[in-house]
Amino acid sequence: MPTQSFETARKFVRSLRLTSANDFYVWTSGRRHDLPPKPKGIPSNPHHVYRDDWAGFPDWLGIDNIATYRRTFAPFEEARAFVRDLNLESGKEWRRYCAGNIPSLGNLPVWLPTNPNLTYRDKGWAGMKDWLGTGDKTAPQLSRMVTLPEARKFARSLRLKSWLEWRAYVSGKRPDLPGKPKDIPAVPNACYRTKGWISYGDFLGCNTVAWHQMKWRSFETARAHVRKLGIRNMAEWRKWVKAGSKPEDIPANPDKAYSASWIGWRDWLG
Repeated sequence: MPTQSFETARKFVRSLRLTSANDFYVWTSGRRHDLPPKPKGIPSNPHHVYRDDWAGFPDWLGIDNIATYRRTFAPFEEARAFVRDLNLESGKEWRRYCAGNIPSLGNLPVWLPTNPNLTYRDKGWAGMKDWLGTGDKTAPQLSRMVTLPEARKFARSLRLKSWLEWRAYVSGKRPDLPGKPKDIPAVPNACYRTKGWISYGDFLGCNTVAWHQMKWRSFETARAHVRKLGIRNMAEWRKWVKAGSKPEDIPANPDKAYSASWIGWRDWLG
């Protein structure tokens, strides 16, 4: 069977919901019996076979592009509260959830670590039963956090315009604004998930539109604009996006927004 095109192969691999390069290699070796076997037309070394289109395993697998060691994870108590709401019953179920094998619960958020025992080792970790809420539930909860209406009132007073600006603020990168009070959660969508949470647009009062509801400019028009910028690779693309110069109607993840017309990053950047 001939090797499938890059786009066809990537689409199939993304449907598997693998979470890392290691997961991919375990699957290609035939050790993921819960997933369909690797078709002969999909290579085990895609970074070599699709060298011209290759943009890294995060792009290949359809996962977040931020390396694990660079991510900003939610505070322990907020993360634990989110996980307990999932009603998982064991460490095995936790691993299945992290691997995306419980579709009804959605994908693992980028702010939630797959190895909480390491991330929160000195920050409150007390074992998997405590993490899932299947053991002693007397550990301190989120009662110290203000209610959603109070937190929303404070957040709106900051006049931030997006989730990215909120993340910059809670990370201490907005010295022009007052510091975040300890009783305001850094990841409010996790803290208030079952307490009336709507969206960051509502929380910040900026009426932002969800990514999947955005009205993007046409693929051809957006690509023509991008090609004029002289961006040479994905690293420069991400740097440009983070710099805040990107027009709102051009997506930060064009491969997903324009999946029907997408050919590859070289074509996109020209």
